[in-house]
Parts: sequence; C-alpha cells; structure tokens
Amino acid sequence: MADSLNESPTQAQESNILSPLTAELSDEKSITPSFIEEFQSLVVDGGKKVDTVIARRNLHGCRQRWNEPASFYGLRVRTNVQKAYPSEENFSSEMQEKLSIDIFLANLRPQIKVALFRQPYPQTLQQAMNLALKEEQAFCYYQQMRANQQLFFENCWRQNYPIRMHQARQTRRYQPQQVDRSNRNPDHSTNKQTNSFNKNVNRNKKTKKFNQNFT
Repeated sequence: MADSLNESPTQAQESNILSPLTAELSDEKSITPSFIEEFQSLVVDGGKKVDTVIARRNLHGCRQRWNEPASFYGLRVRTNVQKAYPSEENFSSEMQEKLSIDIFLANLRPQIKVALFRQPYPQTLQQAMNLALKEEQAFCYYQQMRANQQLFFENCWRQNYPIRMHQARQTRRYQPQQVDRSNRNPDHSTNKQTNSFNKNVNRNKKTKKFNQNFT
C-alpha cells in the first residue's frame, strides 16, 4: 500500500497503459509516447502481428468484420504488409510509421473509419490518435443522445397509451357512426324491396292454404 502511494503520477500513468489490442481511446491519458511505442513495436517482425490486430473485435463486444477486403483501411494495411515481408532487413522507419498508422486506423470502429476517411490522411501516429479521439468522443455523445431520445419517447408512449385506449373506447361506444341517407331515393329502392317481400309472403300463405285443403 505504501509503495502504491509513493508512486509518482507519471509512473502510475505508464503502469495503467493497456496493450494495443485492448487500448481505449475514450481517455486522453492513454495517448502517451509509450503508447505509441507499443503500436510501433507491432511491426518490428515484418508485420507478423498485423493479422491478430486486424481480426480483433472492438471494445464493446459488437460483432464487426474487421478483416473485410473492401474496408477503408484494411486494404491499405494488407498491401503494406505484403510489401514489408520480402524486405524485412530494409524496413525503414518511415515505412514502420506508415504501417503503424494503418494498423491503428484499421482497428477503429466502422463509424470512426468513415469519419476519418473523409479527412486528409494523418501524417503521424499522434495525429491519427488525436483525430480518432475526437471522432470517438463525438460518436459516443451522439449515441448517448439517441439513447436518451429513444427512452424519452418510450416513456411517453407507455404513459399515454392507457389514456388513448380509453378515449378510443369511449368514442366507439357513445358515438356511433352516422349514415348519410340524403342521396337515397325511397320511391324506387325501398318500395321495390317491400313489395317483393309482401308478394312472397302472400304467395306462401296461398300455398299453405292449398296444402291444408288436401291433407
């Protein structure tokens, strides 16, 4: 306990830095020089760890297809890796910097990829992290706003639903539908029906009397 209290803030900050495979961009403290070194260390062996980085899932557990051939930055990463494999000895620092930027961009969620794809390509890894951090904060704020809005509408619907159903029952029960009979002509339609009905009744009476006489 005493050792943890005696640690300086910088040492505690460096000890809390996560590996690149589980790095979170929601906090500005995670963007440090050692954090950049960990990303750059991924491509030391000619990009052999790139596949594991691209194929990982995002932090929130959503199922994302990171290894799509038509993804925005995934194609760029694989082409750079293929160029890096035959020339492991002549792997320059500029190529390593570009490949580390590509790896970092390939591991972002699709919404952040689209937002960064519309902007100029970052020149350094620090610039890419800053851009991704801003887009991540904006996306999280937008997601939270949509969730609050959906919750608000659901609560309003649940509160007003019994009232609206009661009003609907009242209107159906006490306000029957009014039929407009102004266009009907009683001299033709209704009289024909009643006359035919009376003829049938009289005919049935005659046949009934006729049958009674012969029984």
